[in-house]
Amino acid sequence: MTIWPQGPNAKRDYRLTVVGDTIADADWSITPTGPTLGTPVNETTQSTVRVSGIEQGKGYVLGCHIVMGTGQEDDGYCQIEGRTT
Repeated sequence: MTIWPQGPNAKRDYRLTVVGDTIADADWSITPTGPTLGTPVNETTQSTVRVSGIEQGKGYVLGCHIVMGTGQEDDGYCQIEGRTT
């Protein structure tokens, strides 16, 4: 799983891209709760969400469940680490 550092004052976009299909729906989540997820933007082959409110020194898992145009479903995850400096 990819780990991305993010500062507590940062607002960062995270993106999931599909190849060979289109995105019909995408549902983003973060655990544990606390950070703010912006409104997802779904385009033909990618979904993007903005994350803010990360706590210093804390780790989070950002997940996205995607339903594709052909009916296939998949999940993508990354880890966000709250930077302490």
